[in-house]
Amino acid sequence: MLILEFDLGNTSAKWRLLEAGDVVERGRITELDSFVPPSAGKIGAVRVASVAGEAREQALSQWCQNTVGLGPRIARTTAHCSGVSCAYAEPHRLGVDRWLAVLAAYHHCPQGALILDAGTALTIDLVNRRGQHLGGYILPGQQLMQTSLRQDTARIVYAETAEPALNPGCSTAEAVVNGAALSAAAVAQAALQQARTLLGESCGAFITGGDAELILRLLGEKAGDFAYYPDLVMEGLARACPIIE
Repeated sequence: MLILEFDLGNTSAKWRLLEAGDVVERGRITELDSFVPPSAGKIGAVRVASVAGEAREQALSQWCQNTVGLGPRIARTTAHCSGVSCAYAEPHRLGVDRWLAVLAAYHHCPQGALILDAGTALTIDLVNRRGQHLGGYILPGQQLMQTSLRQDTARIVYAETAEPALNPGCSTAEAVVNGAALSAAAVAQAALQQARTLLGESCGAFITGGDAELILRLLGEKAGDFAYYPDLVMEGLARACPIIE
């Protein structure tokens, strides 16, 4: 049986097709209506991680019925799942993308794990060896940090672009871009140090998200401390929405 998975955002969606647990196709789409997945007639289940609004989820549900002939299973954050307990008193307030990444990371490393998801926001979560989610942090991501400085600071004005690096900037553009880069690299290292203190030296450190490769490049030799899992959120779908084939 083929399983179609979506990581649904507000403007685009990642998708992948699984067969016997292995990824056989993957891609990214911006227009759902025109998307026809490979082997659509053989798809037996659809799983969804969604940070989009209710309207986008309803549109996806309708697309599934029209294109695949079945309804999707949309993951939700719960108090307990797959051996992990949520730190939030109101679990539904924890973004499901963070929750799924925690579930996947704990499955990979039950000794405890640090999870960095570097997207529009940079989120950090920790889970200990008992499966207790310890909570986390939410910071601006690279583009959000740069945009806020340009929009909310009158004298920070520039038109040129700059390649992110850790050296001091010699123009306003470089200073802003490199400042955001330095912040992300420093946060990653500080989070790892804290994780090793709270969880022990044997804990795993995972990084995912659109800016993950940039942060790994900035970390240089220390990048080896992190395991890069680009599909970590979708991997968590198997824990939150198990399907018996």
